[in-house]
Amino acid sequence: MEYRRVGNKIIAVLERGEELCAALRALAADEGIKFALVSAHGSCGSVRLGSYDRRGGRLMIERYSDIACDFELASVTGELIGGDEPALSLHAVIGSVIKSDEFGSRLGDRHIGIVYAGTLEFAEVSAGCTAVLELLELDARLAEVPEQESGGGILGKIGRTFAKTDGFDPPYKRLELE
Repeated sequence: MEYRRVGNKIIAVLERGEELCAALRALAADEGIKFALVSAHGSCGSVRLGSYDRRGGRLMIERYSDIACDFELASVTGELIGGDEPALSLHAVIGSVIKSDEFGSRLGDRHIGIVYAGTLEFAEVSAGCTAVLELLELDARLAEVPEQESGGGILGKIGRTFAKTDGFDPPYKRLELE
């Protein structure tokens, strides 16, 4: 990663193979960042996005990887908290194009775009990625959202039955101002 600090902003450029979340945590440690608002865009070959499971107060992580093409990292926004163990709360929108022949001939020569969004846990950069950090003197922390009561009845049971977990489902965190 190459970066430049200009006033209260840092512009970071990531190269193929770098992982965005790890690079931002390392940047926070190297530059002594206390708090930063993050925005980024680029392309990635492998991504992990999470969705909040209110029954368990955790993220249900889904892995995205496509051999044919990379994902467009259309938008990443969130916060970076510095300190002894830098932490992130990032949210992303990723997209990919599927050729019409995968859906049959009725689409003609058009392509279909598929979009996914969620809490960003991992993004391996492919063609490149640019991140902008706006540094602020702000005391804040990321706090775990507590587990909520599981819904009763048949819908609560169905949700618990089909909830996907693979042992990597981290707690959902939200920003708390100090």
